[in-house]
Amino acid sequence: MIRLTTARFSAWSSIDRRIADRLALRDAMGWWVRTAGPRNYLAWRNSRALSAALPVIILPNDDFPFTWAERNVAVLREILRAEIRVMDLDANEREDMHKRFILRLSGLQDNEGNTLAARFAQIERKIVQAMVGAARSG
Repeated sequence: MIRLTTARFSAWSSIDRRIADRLALRDAMGWWVRTAGPRNYLAWRNSRALSAALPVIILPNDDFPFTWAERNVAVLREILRAEIRVMDLDANEREDMHKRFILRLSGLQDNEGNTLAARFAQIERKIVQAMVGAARSG
């Protein structure tokens, strides 16, 4: 089902080199690095099917109206969510690790002076906007 609703990630040059290197490492380790449009991205992102130790990273595709900085933060967040998901942890430990990750990033700033926590909020709004736009056009 993943292959039918996503595409192989190929936009390596559209993200920061360091983040691309991390994705390339996962790809070389046999992880699936995939992209999806708004509807399928949200379906997979919230899917219980991905809560198992499935080595897949599903990224938002170019249909999302992200700036370069937002795209990098979104990709990094999805990489880390996937890495946490495949760890041998129970659901509460995974949630705790994710909260600690967000807390740790909350004081960091991107190259435009925005905190990464603020970027997460912007990204979430744009994901919802893209989903609404896809629903109206589809």
